[in-house]
Amino acid sequence: MRDGRAELLVFRVARELFAIELRAVEEAVEGVEAQTIPDAPPTMLGIFALRDRTLPMYALARVLALPEREAGAMTLVLRPSESRIALAVDAVDDVFDALLVGVRPAPAPENDGVVLGVVWRGDELITLLDADMLVSACLAETPPDSL
Repeated sequence: MRDGRAELLVFRVARELFAIELRAVEEAVEGVEAQTIPDAPPTMLGIFALRDRTLPMYALARVLALPEREAGAMTLVLRPSESRIALAVDAVDDVFDALLVGVRPAPAPENDGVVLGVVWRGDELITLLDADMLVSACLAETPPDSL
């Protein structure tokens, strides 16, 4: 892994802790309702309007094949590169300044590059996600004419 530090936004999905580099998160919005669209892939909740744009919204629990307890109470707007999507998560925890040398390889290699590894924060294990790969995985399932 790389040397240095990264600011990570920590959030909860299905009682597990996950993190994405803070610079890939445009904003966190509370209480967003997605408008369903016909023929959406199972991971997609629908679309929602954020100021001047309509964004596709995905359930991160479904994307990661985790058990869904209820609809996510928080929405993360990701924009790691040119594409912008929204992800429903259960809760936003906080920002964690992590040493990159502390990131350990992910235990499951069949994750399409979405999981970068795991890092400990005290006695809590946090799964670090690659924002670019996560956006790509979501958009790959979405028919281009549905957005």
